[in-house]
Amino acid sequence: MAERCYHCQEPLPANTVVAVVVAGVERPVCCIGCRAAVEWIHGEGLGDFYRLRREGAGPGRATAADFGVFDRPAVLRYYAGATVDGVATISLALTGLRCAACVWLIERALGSIGGVVGVRVQPLTQRLTLRWRPDEIALSALAARLVALGYTPQLVDREQLSGRIRGERREALKRLAVAGVGMMQAMMYGVALYAGAFEGMDPTVRDFFRWVSMAVAAPVIFYAGQGFFIGAAREWRARRLGMDTPVALALAFAFTASMIESGRGGAEVYFDSLTMFVFFLLLGRYAEQAVRHRAQIDLGLLCGGLPPLARRIENGHEVEVATLELLPGDEVLVAAGATVPVDGVLLGAAAEVDESILSGESRPLPKRAGDALLAGSIALARPLRLRAERIGAETLLSALARMADSAQADKPAGLRLAERVAQRFIARVLVLTVLVALGWAWYAPERAFEVALAVLVVSCPCALSLALPTALAAASQGLARLGVLVLRPAALETLAQVRQVLFDKTGTLTDGCIRIGAITPAAGVDEAQALALAATLEREASHPIARAFAVHASLDVRVEDRQQCAGAGVEARIDGRHCRLGRPDFALVDPSTAPPGDIVLSVDGRAFAGFHLEDQLRADAVHSIAALRADGLDCALLSGDSAPRVAALAARVGITDWRAALSPQAKLDELELRQRAGAALMVGDGVNDAPVLGHAAVSVAMGQGADLAKAHADLVLFGQRLGALPQSLALARRTLATIRQNVRWSYAYNAIAIPAAALGLVPPWLAAIGMSASSIVVVLNSMRLLRTISPHTSVGTTAQLPFPEHA
Repeated sequence: MAERCYHCQEPLPANTVVAVVVAGVERPVCCIGCRAAVEWIHGEGLGDFYRLRREGAGPGRATAADFGVFDRPAVLRYYAGATVDGVATISLALTGLRCAACVWLIERALGSIGGVVGVRVQPLTQRLTLRWRPDEIALSALAARLVALGYTPQLVDREQLSGRIRGERREALKRLAVAGVGMMQAMMYGVALYAGAFEGMDPTVRDFFRWVSMAVAAPVIFYAGQGFFIGAAREWRARRLGMDTPVALALAFAFTASMIESGRGGAEVYFDSLTMFVFFLLLGRYAEQAVRHRAQIDLGLLCGGLPPLARRIENGHEVEVATLELLPGDEVLVAAGATVPVDGVLLGAAAEVDESILSGESRPLPKRAGDALLAGSIALARPLRLRAERIGAETLLSALARMADSAQADKPAGLRLAERVAQRFIARVLVLTVLVALGWAWYAPERAFEVALAVLVVSCPCALSLALPTALAAASQGLARLGVLVLRPAALETLAQVRQVLFDKTGTLTDGCIRIGAITPAAGVDEAQALALAATLEREASHPIARAFAVHASLDVRVEDRQQCAGAGVEARIDGRHCRLGRPDFALVDPSTAPPGDIVLSVDGRAFAGFHLEDQLRADAVHSIAALRADGLDCALLSGDSAPRVAALAARVGITDWRAALSPQAKLDELELRQRAGAALMVGDGVNDAPVLGHAAVSVAMGQGADLAKAHADLVLFGQRLGALPQSLALARRTLATIRQNVRWSYAYNAIAIPAAALGLVPPWLAAIGMSASSIVVVLNSMRLLRTISPHTSVGTTAQLPFPEHA
């Protein structure tokens, strides 16, 4: 067999002389590119990639053929959408994820395969976001590799997700029940053994109780506690310590020692302590699993919120087809009470829909012919007929799911630090356990194993590892209930430190439904002609002002060189003439000749017409600003609109600090100036707001705003309620306070429990209860964040995440 390249595994070319030295051994490579790749991988400390690739590291030997359905064009189009520069993106559900070691293993094993552009894993929601080049490697091959690593990938489907969650919950309850029954039985025999030790017991009876206790404990250890051993094996295979390592070691050593003691009639066995340890540990993990499942369900409503079947109109007849078979341009019929399967445009009569899955608000929204309909919304009262525009992964609902999924995988700095602290803590605990065992072996050999076991059990840093992720998960769910989607979880920490809130005007403080009021045409110009020309210019624009013209008929003429100028207006060549619509200083050569109006239409630099615009203030804008000011936050209005209009709106909402006629660069300069006084929250919706949203300490984009604005924001606010802003700030501060409480509790517990266990004051059974109880306290404390929030919730003081860098 021909020798292969150490890196890419391709056959070596004839007479190759390229080689690389790895761990003192010379390895052949096919080219200098592969040599550079090997040197980089080992230089970055990722040499485990080659070991994992060689070992296969998993229970299955799946092949790409087993996942052939993943490569079908309809499946890829529906779940992954169109490729961008040859790169496709898909979100897969994974089973078997447990901890940071699993994440490390998957991200490095897949990330270094040719054709894979990016891999992000989120253990909380059990999701894998994969970016790859379908022309270079098939998705089925990557799925087979995941199975080889020990994880099963699945396409995201709401029913499948619900079924998997029910299965996980059922399996967890079975294991918890086995552990609970076994614990009670083992404790009964343990009481008899303890009584016999004080009152005297025949050795034959004592040995009988011990062997029966072992029979009761065995299923608890090897069935109910099986997950700890599987998780520890993965951690060792990845050479990365995690929570399961100390647990598995404690169970294995204690059970083995108890068997030996039972066989030789020794003084002490630990079957009762072991069953108690497993039961309380599983109880804590069940509580943590409940938080994770709630996060999965919330995300699953987004990812799997589309119906599997749809009714397509073909040649005047209704045909039921799979939703993934729909194509842009298809005419689709949605029954009353059914879910809209695609993004599209309403055809025919007016209707009402429920968009609560997107906005959190269940009130009916009226729609007219030509209005946009979003996948995931529900038809109310009457059937709908629409023309499909975006399907599957390209719908807004799927885009939101991807953003939310990506947000879950985006770890805040505090969480990454917590993982590093926990990993180093485990290593130190293992060393401490050995030292304690040696010390007690010298001082009191008969107690050495018991004390070392108690130290190993009591010091497992489960509470520390859960302190941040459970709080962040609960906070994200709480924000989702307010209609706020978190795109970057790291923003939660900054949101809690905000001292000022800066608003855009149009589409933010107002509802964005701009209407055209009076029209002032130039001499000799007809109003209808001016309106049609303006509608032609705004035909493909996305700003709220453009939507005011979209309802009017445009001209059937040739439009060239259309360009939207952020913060100024739009321009194009129409029938060879240069037309502009926007601010007077943008549209006219001489702004002093502008006709009355908020925006001006010009042809070849000369005034053609002025348009007065009307905008409706959001219903709760005044109350929301008052709530923010009551919480001690400074509020300001930054707008590109004219000074009179900005001043009038600022007065209505109670803002005294405002700036008008700002270009995007001027807004950015104003933001940077203001942020010298403290972190600012920027709220906006338009394309012209994207730069300032991206540069703010933390930013919120309105859900109905431009895609570019949402892409630059940290959070997205859906629905019409600005009241979610003060509530979100209150929740962010509560989250930081909860994290501080969790971490302090974890540190206090370890500071007291570990020395006490090392001094022999904590028996193994009490160590098991203490360690499990500490984890349960952290989870329950985090779940308090899911309580209903009052709009007037106080937003108190803040602090940095309390992790010492030297830990």
